[in-house]
Amino acid sequence: MCKLAYASNLKKLSLTKKQKLFNHIQKTLTQSDRSGYGIAAKSFDGKIDIKRTLSVTDLITQDLTTPSFCKPIGNGDFKVGRASEVIFHARTSTNSVSIENTHPFQIGSTILCHNGVLDYNGENYPKQTDNDTEDLTYHFDKFHMTNIDQAFNGYAAFIAFKNDSTYIVRDNTATLFYSYSKVLDCHFFGTTKNIVSEILSNLGLKSRILEVNDNQYIEIRDNKIVDSKLWSGLKFSSYASSKSHLSLGYSSKFDTSFNDNQNYNNWINERYGSSVSLSKTEVKAEKSPVLEYIGKFSEIEKTYFTNFTDVSRAIEAGEIIVKNKGTIISHDDFGVLDSDSISSLDVYWAC
Repeated sequence: MCKLAYASNLKKLSLTKKQKLFNHIQKTLTQSDRSGYGIAAKSFDGKIDIKRTLSVTDLITQDLTTPSFCKPIGNGDFKVGRASEVIFHARTSTNSVSIENTHPFQIGSTILCHNGVLDYNGENYPKQTDNDTEDLTYHFDKFHMTNIDQAFNGYAAFIAFKNDSTYIVRDNTATLFYSYSKVLDCHFFGTTKNIVSEILSNLGLKSRILEVNDNQYIEIRDNKIVDSKLWSGLKFSSYASSKSHLSLGYSSKFDTSFNDNQNYNNWINERYGSSVSLSKTEVKAEKSPVLEYIGKFSEIEKTYFTNFTDVSRAIEAGEIIVKNKGTIISHDDFGVLDSDSISSLDVYWAC
């Protein structure tokens, strides 16, 4: 999936700590999402710096402008030391890879980063890219949340700067997680629980991590949550479903043709022989280029997951893979295990 991260107040951090944090977030977000990386950072005086790059291994940490005799790695100059409130985004492309399609998008007074896939049914405008996030940015800038459920089908979570506020919005499909640090007086959001955990760990903080409600709308102004309410959500679409293997966490190497049962079965037969039967969850694991080991479920349960339901949802979405003595456990098989059996499972991030 595309990955989002957000911090509402970094004023108490030194430049060195900001640089280390920014580097760590960039490395965390781009482990599996490598179609582009971008940052939108609001400074103490309200000015917003934007940096976008396709070179996801080039860390965005310098406080220097790009000299006229050098080629920029992205577009825009970025000053870490000025950053007070920041949106981070790493992209897995569901269309073309280009700097123009890299988040953040800016239209009018809105700067927006988004995870999900959307069909746009709204009014025509002079569109510059083939990216659905441009449609979302245009609508949000002009109409805010008005008729957003009529203008779009699909699924989405997004974070946007608009005028003097920051907006955090998710539907019931694209996930967001939240934590708050009293030490920094800072609100943190991230696409996955692991992202928020990595941010807290880098800063030496220990705070509870919670999942944001389905169909939740949040407004932050002057580092205070000034509005929090539910909205109608979006209608899922066939186009969004066809792209969900990319934007909901499956490996970018996973073949979309596995939506076709015949092609899926052909791959199983070719890979394992006709006598073997694997679930599609297991195939995603086989096609994933990297499985990052987290630990035994009994060791990491309270750190990453609130309950068994959290784990089940993560398996179904392709976020994690669980194994029992080296054998992958499917989502359906996980659902019938008892607590003792679950405790001994090995858990992996599906990077």
